[in-house]
Amino acid sequence: MKLIKTTVEPVSTWAADCFKDEKTTLKNCKNFTHELYINGKVREILIKMRKLNKVILVFNTDLAPKPKLKIGYLLHLQLIFKSNRNEIREADIISIPNDLLYKQNQLETLTLNVQGLKDQYISLQNLTRAYFNNFTALRQLDLAGNNMRRLATSIFATLTQLSGLNLSRNEIRELPESLFAYQRQLIILDLSHNLMEYLTPHNFDHTPRLWQLILGGNQLHDTTSLIENLKSLNCLHRLDVSQNQLKTIRSTETSVNRAPRLLTNFRYNYECMSLALADGLNYITKLQPEIYEGGKISSTVINLSGNRLREFTLDWLVAANTPCPFEINLEHNLIENIFALQNSNGSSADCAPEIKMTGNPIVCDCKFAWI
Repeated sequence: MKLIKTTVEPVSTWAADCFKDEKTTLKNCKNFTHELYINGKVREILIKMRKLNKVILVFNTDLAPKPKLKIGYLLHLQLIFKSNRNEIREADIISIPNDLLYKQNQLETLTLNVQGLKDQYISLQNLTRAYFNNFTALRQLDLAGNNMRRLATSIFATLTQLSGLNLSRNEIRELPESLFAYQRQLIILDLSHNLMEYLTPHNFDHTPRLWQLILGGNQLHDTTSLIENLKSLNCLHRLDVSQNQLKTIRSTETSVNRAPRLLTNFRYNYECMSLALADGLNYITKLQPEIYEGGKISSTVINLSGNRLREFTLDWLVAANTPCPFEINLEHNLIENIFALQNSNGSSADCAPEIKMTGNPIVCDCKFAWI
């Protein structure tokens, strides 16, 4: 790992475990962490990871810009913007990628994050499609933890190759209807830990390959709205709606004897077994092996934990023909009983279902005779 730093403060004051050969360059660093050395006097810290073809740039937006430093061919870029202010706008950072990269259209993954120099609250605002215009090959975009409140409708219009998008840990209350209109390759979308109470109709009409949708940690309470938005997601394999305000998984349009659409979305679909989806999953697995290791990638996972559910019937799983292996997390709800008239997939030797029930006020009676 190689560090290049431009600063008012000399490198000699750093106590990093590095070999120092210049005033502004540190090499072969082993235990260096930029959090310890970035401050109001440090303009930037640039970390090169040659084997990974990755660069991490920590930039202090409060200091005057320096002469341009160009980097050639690069696949992975992480930009961390520091400031003593409470807000960073697109105008403050829009020139950085252009100054840094010769060929932005070769970049495959981009992480963009704003942080307070004094750990104060700070937000990223007014980001538009202009910032991403040249990132036409981008496959992974991470905008998590930026306290963003609104997203422009066309912000991702040029990012047609995106397979993974992380918008978690922001302050988003509503998604523009056409926000993902150009993301037909999108496989994983993380919208967790925002402030959404509902999903805008037709949000996912143009994301036919969406395989994992993470909505945990919001304030969703309208099951009908949720189910309607999932109708177009025929490839959905993993759904996380944990830590919301859901009281039922039934739609108001669902009859008593009919499986809720929330579960019927997980029926096996041969149309989803495409080379493009397999390639996208393989790419993501290599980037995040700790999450998708082993057989985990082949299982169906539905996380309903931390809601206000009072009922769950295994017959819904049978009617929905939920593919095996599957995992359903119902932990920390208000469920007293799980009822089953029919034999579930769990009775098959070829299926390895897992139903998690910890933290519910379970009442042990004859309704559990199926166990």
